[in-house]
Amino acid sequence: MNAQVALDVEAPVQGVARSQRHDVGAAVLGSSGCRMAGGFFCLGHMGLLQWFGRFFHDSDQRCATAYLRQMRLRRGSGTGGELASYQGAPAGGGRKKNSTSSDLWRPPGGGATALMDPDSTDEMVDHLVDFFDQVATDYDSWAGGLHGRVAARLAEIASPKRGHHALDVGCGTGMVAHLVAAKVKPGTVIGIDLSERMLSVARSRRDPNTQFVGMAAERLVFRPSTFDLVTMGEALAYLADPAAALEEAHRVLKPHGRLAVSCLRRSLSTPAQNLFFQGLVPLARRHYLSLPRFSSERSQFGEPSVLPGLLGEAGFRVTTMTEMVSGGRARDAREWTDLMAGAGPLPYTLIKSLGPRYRAELEEEVHAAMDSLGDPDDAFRYHHSYLLAVAEKR
Repeated sequence: MNAQVALDVEAPVQGVARSQRHDVGAAVLGSSGCRMAGGFFCLGHMGLLQWFGRFFHDSDQRCATAYLRQMRLRRGSGTGGELASYQGAPAGGGRKKNSTSSDLWRPPGGGATALMDPDSTDEMVDHLVDFFDQVATDYDSWAGGLHGRVAARLAEIASPKRGHHALDVGCGTGMVAHLVAAKVKPGTVIGIDLSERMLSVARSRRDPNTQFVGMAAERLVFRPSTFDLVTMGEALAYLADPAAALEEAHRVLKPHGRLAVSCLRRSLSTPAQNLFFQGLVPLARRHYLSLPRFSSERSQFGEPSVLPGLLGEAGFRVTTMTEMVSGGRARDAREWTDLMAGAGPLPYTLIKSLGPRYRAELEEEVHAAMDSLGDPDDAFRYHHSYLLAVAEKR
């Protein structure tokens, strides 16, 4: 693949927006120190509690085992926006022109509301966990190691200090956690995530000052003012209730502690990407596939006019914002679909479910769609753009 053209660009982002505060809640679960049964996640051994027991309230230490055996994600239902949820341009239910970040979270009749209803039935969470389980071994190498470069930049701007304690929410394969761990020694890093296989990859690198566990980000068992730093690398848009994750991050951070977040900025996708992802829902319907989906508001999380508002509503003050853009061009439809399959749960499930005949048909359609763009230079071209922010607890 001649994919990773020298397009990595970083630039400060101006115009930090502010919006109103609201109530919030998110979820991250699953780990290879834990087992899953009937939708419940249980701590697999008491060594984990002993390891980070000093971070709990005394009362939390007494009830943590029972909590971890009984907790379920608080989940509701999402509407519309399959494409915007995973990649590409916002769907029809998205943000109107000239709206502010707080407009995204207000019902048509006005009045404040939560950021959004928790967007996940059990089916949605299962869909996400299955996707990340399936891609776990290839996650670090996808798109020429793009996730690793984003993680490295996030760890850099987060500025972890020696002796600090950090929490990595949605830690995945542990890329951010391990980078931070190297900088905070003898401090510690705890990573939490949904996917057992992702956590297994994270644990395979044995840093003595890291621990990876299953935990719900909407109800962290840590006492208030525990951590100096919380990181969320490419995780916020995938959480069941993103706003609660931010509120919980605020609670467990020490005064003036920092939150570092990276989000995909989907509005900078190329015409080729937008055209491709717009065709995924018709493709699913044609093959009688019905997939769970997030609401389209999540496609806005990586926008400079939106993310600072979300953080502000959770009690943070943004101190640093920067963008990172990587891009390239696939050689043909097969290379393109292989690359796009890794972009999210929807394209992955659809593309990987097709047999040889229907995969060939899809690639023919992709070729025709690329030709329809008019400019040959636009065909098979893609951008992966990220907004990174560091915010201080107010």
